[in-house]
Amino acid sequence: MEMLFPPLEDTSSASVADGKQGKTTKIPPDSDDDVMSPSLKENFNKIRELLKQEDNIKKRSNPVKIEEVKEVESKKQRLAVETAIAIEDETTRLRKGIAELEALLAQQEALEECS
Repeated sequence: MEMLFPPLEDTSSASVADGKQGKTTKIPPDSDDDVMSPSLKENFNKIRELLKQEDNIKKRSNPVKIEEVKEVESKKQRLAVETAIAIEDETTRLRKGIAELEALLAQQEALEECS
C-alpha cells in the first residue's frame, strides 16, 4: 500500500532522544513536495525546535533545568493541540474538496452518457 507521508521511523530523518525511557523520536525531514499547508509545516518545524531545545536542556546539568523542561513541555503540549486542530480543519477542507470533485466527475459522466 502506498503512503502519502513517510513513516515516522524513516531512517533519513533527524532524531531526538526521549529522556523518559531512552527512546528516540524520529522526525520526518521537511520536503518541498509536501501537501501540508504552510501553517502545519510551521507548527511541525516549531515542534522539531522544541524537541531539540528540550534535548539540549536535558543534556545540561544545572538547577534551572527542571523549570526549563516544564516550560518547554508546556509549549509542546499547547503546540500539539493547535496542530491537531489545524490538521482536523485541513482534513475537513480536503474531504469537502474531494466530495466536490467527485460530484463534478459524476455530473460530467452523466452528461457524457446523455450524449
